[in-house]
Amino acid sequence: MLWKLSKALPCLTIPEYSLAHLHHEDLYYGNIFVEGTNITSLIDWQSSWIGPLQLQARNPPFLDVPKIQRVKLPENFEGLPAEERRKVEEQVEKTILLKVYLEKTEQTNPKFYGALKAPQSKILTKALQFASETWEGGILPLRGTLLKMQK
Repeated sequence: MLWKLSKALPCLTIPEYSLAHLHHEDLYYGNIFVEGTNITSLIDWQSSWIGPLQLQARNPPFLDVPKIQRVKLPENFEGLPAEERRKVEEQVEKTILLKVYLEKTEQTNPKFYGALKAPQSKILTKALQFASETWEGGILPLRGTLLKMQK
């Protein structure tokens, strides 16, 4: 299996996204200080690392969007129970924020956007994520990702 994986890795690597970049693992509202419209400081750097851009290309955790993405409220929104309405509103808000984030990223940081959209980056990022979190979800997600990489 490792021999086959070593053959697959060069096919998954994109040279323009392989250069090392600084990556802050824990970007969310509480770690970003803003004055007016300018970011003035980032804190909580203990999980930061330097590595290939294609392994870092993912959306900030606070923009994690559920599998169901909505850009508008459903027609039956008013008839939903309060808890369900809150969940739907959150889905809409996160989906819109993610869309704006991706559009801005494409305009202001096209290289990162390219790495973010490259299918190879996604599978390598998942392998890295699962390898570092095997104590939480077990080894099966990592194994499944490695099998996909091998194919």
